[in-house]
Amino acid sequence: MNRFARSLGVALFGLVSGCILPGDVVRQRFVADTQCAEQSVKVTGLPGNAYRAEGCGVTATYACTVGEAGLTGCMREAPPQPTGATATDAGSQAR
Repeated sequence: MNRFARSLGVALFGLVSGCILPGDVVRQRFVADTQCAEQSVKVTGLPGNAYRAEGCGVTATYACTVGEAGLTGCMREAPPQPTGATATDAGSQAR
């Protein structure tokens, strides 16, 4: 089984069983988005149910939705950027 399928399976099982935390979902999404090894990923909580994932020289921010029944999902806010890049850097790279 490839890494993405395994990560997706773990995330789905956790959501169904109700025992997965937003940071775990963010870690799995970041691994799937970047192909970075899971053990290389650091997840940090930010204000407002947001999380920053860093690893393999890139970083991404995810916003998570938590409802009455628990975690309902986490979405990446923008494409992963090189670690240390700012929003201004990202804008100048897009030109």
